Amino acid sequence: MDTTLAMANWGCLKGATATQVDSFSGTVTRFVSPHGQFYLKRKPSIALVAREVRVLNILRGEHPPVTLPLLTHEQLPYVADGNGVWCLYAALPGSPYDDFAARQGLRNATTLGAALGQLHLALTHCESVKGFATFGDPVRDLVAVLRAERSVTCNVE
Repeated sequence: MDTTLAMANWGCLKGATATQVDSFSGTVTRFVSPHGQFYLKRKPSIALVAREVRVLNILRGEHPPVTLPLLTHEQLPYVADGNGVWCLYAALPGSPYDDFAARQGLRNATTLGAALGQLHLALTHCESVKGFATFGDPVRDLVAVLRAERSVTCNVE
């Protein structure tokens, strides 16, 4: 997605600088603005964005740190253009572990293991991917879920 188009759709990107970063899910654009740090990620489809929002809402209720896609000016959690479907996320606090062999490695590995255990327990409350097709129109359902959950918007005007 063109960074200018992203900035036009999410007000929190006003005055941001953008850089490309590598991720296990592909290239991600990191924005740093006066309003914080954000990540723009490409998604396979609107239907999968809808599922992701449902799963993240369930996880949020179980208390692991998650961030929902931020709403655009149009009150949608994505922008679809000719190149794909895009979601913007606020950065979570903290930093990734660089090295498990360093002095803090055992402590980091223990913390990571506990976090993965919490995540697995929380995921037991989520619906399976197999049944996803039965949920109806993903855009209508997604907007209804987001409005009911009072999702965070990033308009700052």
